[in-house]
Amino acid sequence: MNYRHEFHAGNHSEVFKHALLCALIDRLQLKPKPICVIDTHAGSGLYDLDSSEAARTGEADRGIRLVYPKRTRALQRYLGIVEHFNPDRLKLYPGSPAIIRHLLRDDDRLVACESEAGPAARLKELVEGDSRVAVHQRDGFAAVHAFVPPKERRGLVFLDPPFENPNELALAAEALNAGIRKWPTGVYALWYPIKGRSQIAHVKKLISEDVPTLCVEFLAYAKSQEGLTGSGVVIFNPPWQYEKDVHAICKALLPIFEESGSGYSTEWWVRPR
Repeated sequence: MNYRHEFHAGNHSEVFKHALLCALIDRLQLKPKPICVIDTHAGSGLYDLDSSEAARTGEADRGIRLVYPKRTRALQRYLGIVEHFNPDRLKLYPGSPAIIRHLLRDDDRLVACESEAGPAARLKELVEGDSRVAVHQRDGFAAVHAFVPPKERRGLVFLDPPFENPNELALAAEALNAGIRKWPTGVYALWYPIKGRSQIAHVKKLISEDVPTLCVEFLAYAKSQEGLTGSGVVIFNPPWQYEKDVHAICKALLPIFEESGSGYSTEWWVRPR
């Protein structure tokens, strides 16, 4: 599938992955030492929900616009960031680099990578003057090789590819294997879309590195339906007690989509020792 942020900003899969992303960074920041977050497919950072692209799909109406009024405790951190960009009404949706930047402490860093010139330029403009953020126009998977391990030796690699290439999951697995070998204590998170049936079992077979690995899938719609029914995130080296955050977030989302046949699952590919 072709997952372009302009068309899908604020849909149910964005809500799910960004809520999990906030919880991941919060867990990492429980320790005072600085962290580095490497966002491999960053996009432009901020999206207009009133744009023609967003209006064409209407996915935000079945995503963030449904979830935004539901200020449950598990979603409050994430929704508070969305509110920061929307003081009057819900019009803008923050992508992963905008969310990460909002969560950075003074000594934390964000390395944001975007291969396309237009989105990379818009992202550079968005973060201009913030010394904590570096934007690189380059291939996201190659960025894992280039920037791992970061000087902080603590942090997260967030992989959120557009899935334009039919080999994208294989490329993601290759980058993950290389990254984990170079930085075995780092945290890695791979997001992927689900259309009908999940294809993530393919990645499971391709991962050669033996680190604690948690796979989470959230379906906003029953698998029998057409189109994007849900998405998943695989977390390598998840922080201690992060699984509790996962369950809390998913349980908060379930009743919002219950009429559509929502559900979620978690699976430890490799359990912590």
